[in-house]
Amino acid sequence: MKSRSILITAAAIALAVPAFAQQKTGMRMLKTFPIGSAGGWDYLTADSQNGKLYISHGTQVNSETTNEVVVIDVKTYKVIKRFKIVAGEEPTGLAIDRTTGRLFIGCGGNQLLVVMDTATGKNIASFPIGSCDGVAFERS
Repeated sequence: MKSRSILITAAAIALAVPAFAQQKTGMRMLKTFPIGSAGGWDYLTADSQNGKLYISHGTQVNSETTNEVVVIDVKTYKVIKRFKIVAGEEPTGLAIDRTTGRLFIGCGGNQLLVVMDTATGKNIASFPIGSCDGVAFERS
């Protein structure tokens, strides 16, 4: 009886998996476009109010030392700016304060949080934070 229950459970799971895998999400790929070298891309964050996408570039997974934030115009799908991260190494997580135009960049290589002005790309400040990966911002 026990082996029969296990067999029925296994069959139910095997039949259910394809049903879940084939559900439509409503999402589809709109476009692909080049943004630079193949390696070292990590986190991204969107500024929907200004139509920009910010992507960290230059992580430990490649040999490049780009240490930059690439800014993409989401309407034209073009790279519009490349901001150098002066103090940080190996940028990972990104978070944006849309009110002040500040971008917070977690840098795992030298364990800093770098604050950047999204209009100018100026590195405003950096703070030691220890090991990091993702970054979040919440206005309180």
